[in-house]
Amino acid sequence: MSQPIDTAAILQAIMELSDQMKASEKRLTEKIDAVEARLTTVENKVDKVEARLTVVENKIDKVEARLTVVENKIDKVEARLTVVENKIDKVDAKFTVLTEEMMETKADVLMLKRAK
Repeated sequence: MSQPIDTAAILQAIMELSDQMKASEKRLTEKIDAVEARLTTVENKVDKVEARLTVVENKIDKVEARLTVVENKIDKVEARLTVVENKIDKVDAKFTVLTEEMMETKADVLMLKRAK
C-alpha cells in the first residue's frame, strides 16, 4: 500500500529547485542592481538640473531687482516729464498772450498810420 520513498529523487528535486531559486535570485539581483544604477544616474541628472535651476532663479532675481530700479527711474522721469509739460503749457500760454498783444499793438500802429 505504501510506496517506498525515493530519497535520491527527492534530494535531486530539492537540488534542482535550489539551483533554480539561486538562478532566479541572481537574475533579480542583477535587475535590481541595474535599476539602482539607472536610478543613481537619474538622481545625478536631477541634481544637475536643480543646480542649473538655482542659477537661473538667481539670475531672475537679479533681473527683477534691476527691473525694479528701472521702473523707479521711469516713475521719476514721468514725474519730471509732467513738470516739464506743465511748464511748456505755461510758456505756450504766455506766447499766445504775447502774440495776441503784439498783434493788437501792430493793429493799433497800423490804424494810427492810416489815420495820419
